[in-house]
Amino acid sequence: MSMTKKINIFLIFAISLAILYFFLRSGEHLVVWAYFLALSGLYLSKHFKHLVLITSVASAFIASRFFYHAPVETGFAIFLFALMIPIPYYYHRETKKTEGELREKNRAAKRKYDKLILEHAASESERKKTEEEIEKIMQLYIIGRELSKKILFEDYAEIIISSMSKRIGVSSVSIFDKSGDSWKIVASSKPYQKNGWQEYGAVEHSFDDIYDCVIVKNPVFINENEATVVWPLKLEGEILGSIIIVCDKSFSEDYVKEGAIFAPQIALSAKRVKLFGEVNEKSRNDGLTGLLRRSFFLERLKYEIQREKRYSTGFYILMLDIDFFKNVNDKYGHLEGDRVLRSIAETFAGSIRPQDLAARYGGEEFIIFMPQAKQYEAIATAESIRKAVELQKYRYKDSEFGVTISIGVSGYPADGAALDKIIKAADDALYKAKRDGRNQVVLHSAS
Repeated sequence: MSMTKKINIFLIFAISLAILYFFLRSGEHLVVWAYFLALSGLYLSKHFKHLVLITSVASAFIASRFFYHAPVETGFAIFLFALMIPIPYYYHRETKKTEGELREKNRAAKRKYDKLILEHAASESERKKTEEEIEKIMQLYIIGRELSKKILFEDYAEIIISSMSKRIGVSSVSIFDKSGDSWKIVASSKPYQKNGWQEYGAVEHSFDDIYDCVIVKNPVFINENEATVVWPLKLEGEILGSIIIVCDKSFSEDYVKEGAIFAPQIALSAKRVKLFGEVNEKSRNDGLTGLLRRSFFLERLKYEIQREKRYSTGFYILMLDIDFFKNVNDKYGHLEGDRVLRSIAETFAGSIRPQDLAARYGGEEFIIFMPQAKQYEAIATAESIRKAVELQKYRYKDSEFGVTISIGVSGYPADGAALDKIIKAADDALYKAKRDGRNQVVLHSAS
């Protein structure tokens, strides 16, 4: 209660007592007024503690004036007035004690409340973290489920790269395959880094020594604020390959933990894809040259072209034909002709890039697909093949002979958007090379 209100109450009682005194001031009626005075002091002592002492003493003094007239009643009154004195002091002492206890209880309650608030905040933070972890696991589960449906390597790689590239903090994803003792990068979200990764895996860092998901030293072409995380794909002690994730350093530990969960699942898919690939390879490759069969090559080409168009990069087709090959068969026999075909197929391996596709198109005709290639690269590759074939010599009994090859080159988008048009353009360029004297390379767009 405010001090102003207390003073107002005091004034009301003072005025009331003054009025009563005016009516009760005569004779023994004054004792009645003394009772009012003492009771008023007792009531007001809750606001003014020492007031009861003043009013009780004053009331006892007034009552003592009538002691000789009524000693018993006066003595009793004085006794009552004396009993009033300790009441407010006891009341104030107990009030303070209670207030102290309440304050302590309030402080304890406040501490408990603050603790509950902190625990709630921690619980809420933990809940959100758990939800994020569950969301990550669900995303990995969905990726794993999609992988389980794929048996072609291209689909398998596409799911991993497209899914993981969308994850928070990830800047690039690359896939390495292990065949025998050699490692080869087979897919990357940043194709222009493939050569860098291949060199890194061969020279700077051996993936054979990595059996758990770890953070490794960055290649020179990765920014300092990024980290390189390796997920080894191993199944029953066999290392099948690795997935390389380049991400922001703040997320690297998270992807190490995710890899421990997800890499075994990817390894199962990798093993299935490899087994299918081994079986499929026997049916897709030409038995004589080891190159792709025409039917498989054309199917594969459709997929590759769609991907090249999606990434808005150019590609080139090389159509190759051995000059006067019929003469070789007629003069030296078909067995010697087969040896020439195998030799030329081996020549391709030394001239084309790892990502290029080569196939036997029919008889003595071959076709090569060069994805993400520039015109000068396609021409240089064609010339390299032509010169290598021209320099190759074959011995038959006591004689020596050689062959030459003519090559037609076409490209996307310069020579069309449809597959059949691009192949026909390469075939037309090959026909021109034959017509103009053979043993040469002709670019369709320049013919």
